[in-house]
Amino acid sequence: MIIKAPINLELTQASGQTSQPPWRKVEDTFSDVVFVKDKPVIFNVKQSDDCLDFNFTGDISKKEAISKLKYIYDLDFDLNKFYSYLYDHEELKDMPKFCNGLRLFLAKDKFECIISSICSANNSIKRWTKSVIDIKEKWGD
Repeated sequence: MIIKAPINLELTQASGQTSQPPWRKVEDTFSDVVFVKDKPVIFNVKQSDDCLDFNFTGDISKKEAISKLKYIYDLDFDLNKFYSYLYDHEELKDMPKFCNGLRLFLAKDKFECIISSICSANNSIKRWTKSVIDIKEKWGD
């Protein structure tokens, strides 16, 4: 399914906003397990121009999956209106040039976010990302 929204998926995933590692990337698709109403669901998302090509595998409805994806990437936030605000202020007008399509990337799993935050203390993004991946491999998702 296609969801139209201005987004730079690569920039958003790599931003380190949530203290969670970015989703696994294989070729041009980002994938991860997301819990929706306590059910594990595999989300697969890739960028197609200003759209997200999204599919999922799990025991939830299409409506629930779309709602969760919109929540994670804050897709209901009007980026174009925000950019208009920035362009109207001289001191802020250059921001959209270097962060165009960056979306607020919300934590998909609060427990993992807490553990990731602990791992990130005094570490680079690369080191804490590896730490969390190692923990998941050892103890499971």
